[in-house]
Amino acid sequence: MSDGAGARDAADAALDRLVEAYRKGDYAYVREHAPALAAASQNERVRAAATDLRRRIEPAPVAALLWALGTALLLILFGYYLSRSH
Repeated sequence: MSDGAGARDAADAALDRLVEAYRKGDYAYVREHAPALAAASQNERVRAAATDLRRRIEPAPVAALLWALGTALLLILFGYYLSRSH
């Protein structure tokens, strides 16, 4: 086995661990290890897969916007309630 094959096997094993963690819902593990694997791997397929797994666990920008708008509406309604009840 050459050094290239050994490195490829190690990267594949690390990618397999990331995929398994993703399937189990261990997103903290994926969030921590995916960027390191993408940076360290010389295999384009492994880098792309690690980057894709990391991207999949990020909240959608629309979801963050809707959460912020909902929170703002709640605070406005709470402020209105406080101003009217006292």
